[in-house]
Amino acid sequence: MDVCRFHRMMTGLIGVYHDWCEPFNSYPRTFDVLHSRFLFSNLSQRCDIIDVFVEIDRLLRPGGTLLVRDTNDMVDMLGPILKSMHWSTTLYDADFLVAEKTFWRPAAVSEHIVLAARMAHVIEVNEDEKSGIEAIGLSI
Repeated sequence: MDVCRFHRMMTGLIGVYHDWCEPFNSYPRTFDVLHSRFLFSNLSQRCDIIDVFVEIDRLLRPGGTLLVRDTNDMVDMLGPILKSMHWSTTLYDADFLVAEKTFWRPAAVSEHIVLAARMAHVIEVNEDEKSGIEAIGLSI
């Protein structure tokens, strides 16, 4: 699918016009690959690039790829933004950036999920025993 800026001519067979300063009407994790050519340098005067990247992060599946061709200054600015979102980035010819969305989960959240699962298991096993409930620090 070709998603063109609202004031440009479409180049693909199937496409839509879209203003990237607004959310894209699609389900999360819909796309495997997104590519842009000088999109971000044009958007930087109209909207916040961080908001655009939040939307791109929503649209791409984990393992999805973002291909960016833009000015050297813009590519230099995009690298740290993508790394802060835990994406892996590779730079080619100083103006072509390839970024892959990784699947990550904050360590603290993962530890809480494991702890909650263990507590639920202890409660199930010791459902009728008050001593089991007291062992994990809950009161009845």
